[in-house]
Amino acid sequence: NSESMWIRRASMVILLKLTMIKKDFDESYVFEIVEKMLKYSEQPYIEKCIGWLLKTCSKYKPELIYNYLMNNKETFPRLILRYASEKLPKERRVFILKK
Repeated sequence: NSESMWIRRASMVILLKLTMIKKDFDESYVFEIVEKMLKYSEQPYIEKCIGWLLKTCSKYKPELIYNYLMNNKETFPRLILRYASEKLPKERRVFILKK
């Protein structure tokens, strides 16, 4: 809930690193953080970090992240969708990025 964009971004980077270390994540917690951070999504650094976090999560639970992105593709900024879908299979990425 910090007013500083950098602190908000750093909190997501820490979560991203923890996910990489554990090779697992609590999806409800990650999705809650993403939802909270979306209100700051006009800031490109926040959008990129949301995308990085979801991309990292997609390495461990690709089906879950694919479904999450598909369910939110109409509301998520394109930058988030592009970064978040990078590690998904190409055919799935095409569906996510299709308008």
